[in-house]
Amino acid sequence: MLLPFLINSIGADGKYIGADLLSAGFHSLRQRAKRLGIPVSTLQVNLCQMLPVANNSMTCVVAHFSVYTLPEAREREGVYRELGRVLRPGGLLVTANPVHSYNSKEIIRSSIESLKNQGRLSPIKKLLVYPLTLHMGLKHIERQLKTGYWHGYRPGELEREVEQAGFSIHHAENVYGGSGRLVVARKT
Repeated sequence: MLLPFLINSIGADGKYIGADLLSAGFHSLRQRAKRLGIPVSTLQVNLCQMLPVANNSMTCVVAHFSVYTLPEAREREGVYRELGRVLRPGGLLVTANPVHSYNSKEIIRSSIESLKNQGRLSPIKKLLVYPLTLHMGLKHIERQLKTGYWHGYRPGELEREVEQAGFSIHHAENVYGGSGRLVVARKT
């Protein structure tokens, strides 16, 4: 259940916190941040518990493909309320989650098409990276969504959950070949 970044100020002097239930990805996150010259610290936290972060201390929170792992609406809304607690007034929430009609093959197809249009599609990505991503990650998500173990959002549902948690929606769009929904909202 990854909450990739809690950000307490945007700009060159920003401080970034990567948070996840599992610590497995922290090493690669720190290495990548170091290469990019971004100061980042990490927190191992459970999405359903209070974050060890002060009230109104963050400028932006990015919750990318994380909240959907909670099948119950009340739990997801609780997470969004907790993210609102740590955000400053007017702070920005960026969240993306899978939609009910999630299609792993469509994600790969649209990714390949996007790279092709940019003239960037390498044979390694097409023949190795994307097939591995499809079979080792995206299909797992698809199975969990179909069984109801994880939650796929229906039209308007993500926006309603975010609004009920005290945010105003500023932007929403379908992403990942129509298999995901991205919402950008401000704390009211």
